[in-house]
Amino acid sequence: MKKALLVIRNITLLSCITILAGSCSPSLTSQVRAMERAHNLHQLDKELSFYADDARFEFVGEFAVQGKDKLRKIFTVDVLLNNSLAFSDISIVGNTVVCTVEEKNDMWRALGVEKVYERSEIVFKNGLIQEVRATKSAQSESAAELDKADQAFSAWADKNRPQEVARLLGGKPFEGFLTPENALGFLKLAREWKKLKRIQ
Repeated sequence: MKKALLVIRNITLLSCITILAGSCSPSLTSQVRAMERAHNLHQLDKELSFYADDARFEFVGEFAVQGKDKLRKIFTVDVLLNNSLAFSDISIVGNTVVCTVEEKNDMWRALGVEKVYERSEIVFKNGLIQEVRATKSAQSESAAELDKADQAFSAWADKNRPQEVARLLGGKPFEGFLTPENALGFLKLAREWKKLKRIQ
């Protein structure tokens, strides 16, 4: 269960790749803002058009995926969770863009966390995104809050909704989560947990 929630927390970091896809051009700021708008409007096909077919994403120490098919699954979940991103502290070193990512989504709101910050390195090759490496921001208090909320929600769900958790995970915490049904299922559980917390 904890692994699935880590995926929820980090799954939308993949979208930072697309937002910065045009950043190797002279009009860096305008390209970044245009892509940021595209992501926040949930234009899935447009996002995917910025990736190489074998693009790889890694959230360091937690998970990695490779290939457009897997990215499409992740971005579909991203849309369902109403994810939004904002980029700052953008710099370019050779063919790599480094930035701070502020992201929000409905799942995190249900867990009581408004936004989380991460650092991402986006590597370009032949004008397309080839690789992304993302890490939690060491200075992000919100990341610590989310870890705490993840643990509390996981413990509640495992104890009070074990059959539903097992069904949603399907025995494979990462792969099992990457479906629209499972994303919405976990969001429903998180909202139930939040409502019960208010009552207690």
